[in-house]
Amino acid sequence: RHWKDEKVLLPFWKEVDATLGMLVKKTQFTHHIIVSDHGFEDVPRYDLNVNVFLHDRGYLDFSYGKIGQLMYGLTIPLFLKVVPFSFVEKTKRFFFNRQKHTIKKMKKRLVLDTYKNVFPGIDYNESRAFMTQAWGITINENVGKNEYEDLRKNIIMDLKKWKIEGKFVMKEVHAKEAVFAGDYLDQMPDIVFLTEERFLARPSVSTSYRSFANYKRAYRGSHY
Repeated sequence: RHWKDEKVLLPFWKEVDATLGMLVKKTQFTHHIIVSDHGFEDVPRYDLNVNVFLHDRGYLDFSYGKIGQLMYGLTIPLFLKVVPFSFVEKTKRFFFNRQKHTIKKMKKRLVLDTYKNVFPGIDYNESRAFMTQAWGITINENVGKNEYEDLRKNIIMDLKKWKIEGKFVMKEVHAKEAVFAGDYLDQMPDIVFLTEERFLARPSVSTSYRSFANYKRAYRGSHY
């Protein structure tokens, strides 16, 4: 959608090129492989509403009750089906540009933001676990140390057993330290997972475990 907009493309690629040049210069005795983060799997057919699953298992509380959950779960999908995709994208870009994010400012946001109040409809005071990031589930900081490990093990087991229409939902589910390490480990979700190819995990507050999504309008390949 930006291929003809030089004001967007040229500054972006200049910054990317400069960053790659700096990386190569500092690691000149290392091989470098550059790949796309899309295209390793087919486009998902469904949004997977992980927070609904957590709610039904007693790990998460909604902040506006069943009626609010029903209204939210019905209005958002209806809005996305009725409103043209191009309009949604233009609206998102409008608000993004108004915030005047630059590439340098975006770099500072690579460190993960705090989860508090990230997504509407979740009671962050009463919930013990929730998904607010696309790659995992966070255990609430008010959960005691003695309860933490048992709670995490139970959620991992429940996720591994989760089936829709007789088929497993998750490819892999792990404690974060089993996959990641480093200075920023404490900022990763406590549980990380990979869904089956037909699903894209979402932190949505909906009325069902899954909802149909037409992502082929946006891109041709997914992550992983």
